Amino acid sequence: MKQSLFVDINRYVNRLKDQTTPYNVEPTQKRLCEYNLVDTPLEQFVDLALDRKVIFLDEKAFYLMKLTDDELPYRSLVFQIDGTILKSAETTGQIMARYFKKLQVPYSSSSDLGKLVNIHQKCPYVTEDVCFAPDGGVSKKSVNWVGLHHIKYFEGNMKKTTICLAPHSELVLPLSIQQVHTMVEHGSLIALMQQAILECLTKQFSFMNTYAHSNNVITDYIHKLKYEITLPSPQEMYQFMDQKRILNLLKSIMGVDYPTKEELDKVLPSLDAFRSYLDMDRKK
Repeated sequence: MKQSLFVDINRYVNRLKDQTTPYNVEPTQKRLCEYNLVDTPLEQFVDLALDRKVIFLDEKAFYLMKLTDDELPYRSLVFQIDGTILKSAETTGQIMARYFKKLQVPYSSSSDLGKLVNIHQKCPYVTEDVCFAPDGGVSKKSVNWVGLHHIKYFEGNMKKTTICLAPHSELVLPLSIQQVHTMVEHGSLIALMQQAILECLTKQFSFMNTYAHSNNVITDYIHKLKYEITLPSPQEMYQFMDQKRILNLLKSIMGVDYPTKEELDKVLPSLDAFRSYLDMDRKK
């Protein structure tokens, strides 16, 4: 595949002016929007990028690039599938931390799964339809992140890899094809484990899915409870079950409860308040 050494600046500027994307063209006129991060001077991408004080990632982002040149006032570039590039003084670590918070799924949800299969470094972040893989340890302040969910296929050698994205974008990275293959393999493994867990949880907690269109005393009472109580968040309920499993294991080993119920209630006060409400309701 032919690799472009330079960005077509005029085509990029014209696209921004008419608010169109490089994909709104006839099949006979299709041209690749290429980002060659191996041979193209970095300054070209920085000059083309739109300045942003704060970057909120969305579904368009496919590559976060850290900037380490101290002479530049920017610390990151974000490449998007609509052809735009964003630049910011924020580090990629700050941008991704905000993204994790937005999705309400911490990075540890993926990294903890990764440790089960010996992925102790560079673990991809996988949730819903998103999979971002870092090219370094995320304990560092800033690393590059590749949006694997946008990749259609890739090819390369020991020095660089060409990544093809849908529908007409191409990204050339200074990563060996083996490095990219490992990213994809690890991301796929985390996703497969999540799918297995979801299937298991669905069997355990799917009463309403089974009886969604039926009437019985349980479904009737559930509709009543929706307007009477406020449940703890799903994260808190899952955390509680997880802690109980750990406490039961400790008790089986040590023979004592640690921490005590009072200490545990301080960790999850909303659960304690919820239980108190149910106790009061039963005494009516």
